[in-house]
Amino acid sequence: NASVPVWGCTKPGSKVTVTIAGQTVQATATAGGLWKLRLAPMSEGGPYSMLVTAVASTRKLTNVLVGDVWLCSGQSNMERALWRMLNADEEIAASSSYTRVRLFKVPVYNGSSTPKQTFHAATSWLVSNPNNAQNFSAVCTFFGRRLYQSGGIPQGLIQATYGGSRIEHWMSRQSLATDPDFAATIADIVDGMYPQNTFYPTSLFNGMISPLVPFPLRGIVWYQGESNVGLSVQYRRLLSKLISDWRSRFGLGAGPFLLVQLPKYTKQQTQPSQDYGWVRLREAQLQTAKTLPGVGLAVTIDTGRSDTVHPPDKKDVGDRLAILARGVAYNENVAAEGPLYRSMAIEGSTIRISFLNAQNGLMVGSKQPLQPVVRLPNADLTGFAIAGADRNFVWANARIEGSTVVVSSPSVAAPVAVRYAWANNPIGNLYRMVGPPASPFRTDSW
Repeated sequence: NASVPVWGCTKPGSKVTVTIAGQTVQATATAGGLWKLRLAPMSEGGPYSMLVTAVASTRKLTNVLVGDVWLCSGQSNMERALWRMLNADEEIAASSSYTRVRLFKVPVYNGSSTPKQTFHAATSWLVSNPNNAQNFSAVCTFFGRRLYQSGGIPQGLIQATYGGSRIEHWMSRQSLATDPDFAATIADIVDGMYPQNTFYPTSLFNGMISPLVPFPLRGIVWYQGESNVGLSVQYRRLLSKLISDWRSRFGLGAGPFLLVQLPKYTKQQTQPSQDYGWVRLREAQLQTAKTLPGVGLAVTIDTGRSDTVHPPDKKDVGDRLAILARGVAYNENVAAEGPLYRSMAIEGSTIRISFLNAQNGLMVGSKQPLQPVVRLPNADLTGFAIAGADRNFVWANARIEGSTVVVSSPSVAAPVAVRYAWANNPIGNLYRMVGPPASPFRTDSW
């Protein structure tokens, strides 16, 4: 239902004709040989054949589908392939059932100091099957499968990932040029002071994202942040800039931009507040989702493992992203997001916490890999800590009252702040009623 750009390379100045589904559109190649045209909007469907004629030769593309296209980008947890996941053999075999899900893997390239218009190596759209899907992003694969299952719309999935990358590597020169931490670096790049084939700010945008523009995306999925831990204030600033810049370049407006909040990792929480590691990076992701329109947060704090930075339960992540997309992108009436902290009210020796996305109530729940969340009506609510003006957090008693949580401790007579699941691997078990988990949060700014 959107205008579809088609572009490519041919002999400079030559005419190019594209024909598909009753449409015929022409363009003229530039002096550099690049051409681009736009097809009128088409309803989802296919398969179609597309004829591209230029310089007295014709290329026929077959089995072309029209549907929604999502860009899945980030570092190694988005990059992690299907063959590395739990139940990998079963999931790879299931790929044959999703022939209307298509896969496009952007060739890895980090050696460009200027934006590229073409990819570093040959690549193409592939039909989902065991051979093609096994090396594709597991998160992106599960996400696209579940969306196709729920709506029947063909799904095109673009993977643009690089393990160990930092957010600034994926950002354009323009988005970093005025940032106080990167202005000097960008000036150096402009002056040619960064060598080729090295990892540096803008390099992945230039080599892997720029060639995709102006692909008509339905939305973007972003799973990244581990490499920026320790710089949460900077990360929040950069994430907002990346979202704004990518949306503008792909013509998304305030369209869907889905974030994966970092899962649990390392040793399980033993203290009421363990304010280090991934904790504040998660908070930066939460704050971004709460303040920018069209940005959804897939909370995955109940997934992951203590012993690996690359947990193999990516199906849970992909499924949660798909539910999020159904709410944010397709406006379905689903429990798309978990409870997000909204406000607090001090009531004598207790603090009442209010949440977004809690209209139907809250619950205590439990989650095992690849299994649905289980409600535990008789279990204690865990993961809450409370502090007075001395800023000393202690374990708190917490109880659910409708769509709020009331927090207290006999050792804190005059509370001023609450933290929830505030650790690398927290023990919290608060969920939306029949929905995703609550995001870790704090009410203070200490």
